[in-house]
Parts: sequence; C-alpha cells; structure tokens
Amino acid sequence: MPEMREDFESDKEWELHKMRHSCAHVMAQAVRDLYPGAMLGTGPALKDSFYYDIRTEPAITEEDLGRIEERMREIISAGTSFVQKDLSRSDAEALFRDEGQEFKLGLIEKIDDSTYSTYSHDDGSFVDLCRGPHVENTKQLRFFKLMSVSSAYWQADARNPQLSRVYGTVWQSPKELKLYLRRLEEAKKRDHRKVGREMGLFTFFPFSPGSPVLLSRGMVIYRILGDRIRNLVLKNGYQEVRGPIVCHQSLWEKSGHWEAYQENMFLLGQDHSTGDGEQGVYSLKPMNCPVHMNIFGMERRSYRELPIRYHDEGPLHRNELRGALG
Repeated sequence: MPEMREDFESDKEWELHKMRHSCAHVMAQAVRDLYPGAMLGTGPALKDSFYYDIRTEPAITEEDLGRIEERMREIISAGTSFVQKDLSRSDAEALFRDEGQEFKLGLIEKIDDSTYSTYSHDDGSFVDLCRGPHVENTKQLRFFKLMSVSSAYWQADARNPQLSRVYGTVWQSPKELKLYLRRLEEAKKRDHRKVGREMGLFTFFPFSPGSPVLLSRGMVIYRILGDRIRNLVLKNGYQEVRGPIVCHQSLWEKSGHWEAYQENMFLLGQDHSTGDGEQGVYSLKPMNCPVHMNIFGMERRSYRELPIRYHDEGPLHRNELRGALG
C-alpha cells in the first residue's frame, strides 16, 4: 500500500516525503534522457533524502552528477503535472516491455495484483511504475541537490546485476537545503572512520573490509570500555560466557537461521560430521543466541531462576554486502 498522511507526524513531513518521492522520479527521467537504454530499478524516499537504483553503460560516477542536475532543472522548470494511472497487468507488462525495462517487469511479476499504478509527467513522455505519493507539479521540486553515487546489487542480491545508486535530497526552501548540506559537511568531519585514523585508534585494510584493525591506542580504549561494560552487566545479573567462533550447520538448522540467513553466513568448505554423526558444513558464527539457547538447555530450569541473562564478547562474522555496516 502507498504511504498515507496518517503515516507521518506532521503535514510538513508528509509534504517532504512526497517531494522526495517525486524528485527521485525526475532524477530517473534525467538519467534515462542522458543514458539511452538506462534500466530503472527502484527509487524510494528516505528520511531526509532519496535515491534511485539505475543500470547504465557506462556506470554513473560522481563526475556525472552535475549534468544530471542540469537536466533535472530543465524538467522541473517545465512545470508539468504528475499524473497517476492504473493499468491492468497485461497493459503494464506491455508498457514496460516496450520500454525495455526488465527490472520493472520483474517487479510486476512479484506483485500479485489485478491493477498496477503508474505515474507520468512531461506530457507522458516518461512513465514509471509507482503507487505514489507525488506532488502535483514538478516546479515544487526546485530546491534539490544530488549528493553521491554508490553501487548496489539489484534487490540486494549479489547474483543480480550491479546498479548505480544515486542519492539526492530536496527541500521546500533554499535555506532548508543549505542547512541540510551544511549538517552533512559537519558530520563528515566527525565521521568515526576519519577520526579513528587521525587519532591512531584503528584502521581498515582491503583484505578484510568492514573489520577494523585496532591499533595500540585503540586497544587501550577497547579494554577500558570492555571492563566497564563487563562490570555493568555483571552487577545486573548477567552471566559471562564465551561461545565458539565456528559452529556446525545443524545448529543453524535448529534455530532457523540456515533457512532465513544462510546467504549472510561465511560457510567453511566441504561437508563434515558432528560427534552425533550429523552431516553438514561449518560456518563462522553470525550471532550468539543459538549457542546461548543451548547453554540454557544444558539442565532443567525453574521459573524461579528467570530471567537468565548471558553476556558474550565473542566476535561475530556476517557475510553482508559492502556498505551494510553504514
């Protein structure tokens, strides 16, 4: 279902959401105009910004943002209306098949519905698959800025094509836009990756993306924080335990993680058997709770013992996409 006014705390937040949703489509049109054959993915509105995942040849880079913005300004200044229209499944498929939009066809296939909402502006020269909400006219989107480009797999699946994810923001006044961009610049100065390197606390190497290498100064802070956290939780009734880093497939099957989370786990090679003769592979542990449940189940418990709390400082490893750490 599309978002509604009651989903937002204020009229202003609702209007900004509609603006960002609409501006993402204007950006998609600009990219399609500049990159013939561009394939459009999805373009959601975020809290203060928006993005659109788009496949182009060549891929979009930071240097391309200026000319995309220029084309967006042309579209916005034309002052065309956003028009919503419902199509049957067959008509929607025919429309996006003619447009060569394979990602949109894939979305239609996954949506089990009898009608599919599209929107258009610029007198119908650009049509996208979307349920809204949108603003009434493109001129409401004048105060925008494209901010960055990153890479993303289609629908977050590494087996799918890689797309360019273009981020932007739009506000109701030039003052609001300026203040937001200033906040972003100030946040960059306090980015933990920048501060950590400058203070000699930690660093990153390409052979282990997402995993910091703690330097000597960083280890001092790590030990101090670890001791304080440990003292705090032990005073509140936690029991300190430490689970193994490597666990067998049978554990994850029992917990349900094997079915729901396997693609985000580091699996270790060929099949192995457990002491109970169960066949399967081992993996690096991505979370603690299944091990802790086995600790809990070692003996018969009484409700009088509850709550039982475990504190585990063992490392966890998750095979997530680059950028998932934020």
